[in-house]
Amino acid sequence: MPTTDAESVDRSREATPRPGDLVSSLKAVRLLGALRAGLDEMNRVDIDRSARRRLIATHRAALIEVASTVSDALIEELVTLGVAPLGQDASLDEIKVAQAQLLGWLNGVILAKAALGALARGDVDHDGGGAGDTTDLALVYRPAGA
Repeated sequence: MPTTDAESVDRSREATPRPGDLVSSLKAVRLLGALRAGLDEMNRVDIDRSARRRLIATHRAALIEVASTVSDALIEELVTLGVAPLGQDASLDEIKVAQAQLLGWLNGVILAKAALGALARGDVDHDGGGAGDTTDLALVYRPAGA
């Protein structure tokens, strides 16, 4: 049965992170850095069979750590997106995609947390424009490499 616009809006409101959704901001930022470094390393070096097994185990451990860092609602969102532990026979490409998914999702959660904090402080208005002089989200949060 198709959803109505009102139902879609309700679902999007449910999916919008709230300030309490991210349990440990500092831990999430550390995880983000570790995931990014791991993905960068995967792209730089040749991965043999034992390294691939270690990456699979690392991905599983990262999922556990992320789950301990975010709310149940965000864990459900992560599961809905299909980010799950990898099987022991996962290819290197599957590992890279899974890590990139997790990295991108966690980056979005951290960015949403920063945006909500900026809104709460009055640094930006709901339309994204600055409430004061030149403050914007780029000053609140800047991804590595930007």
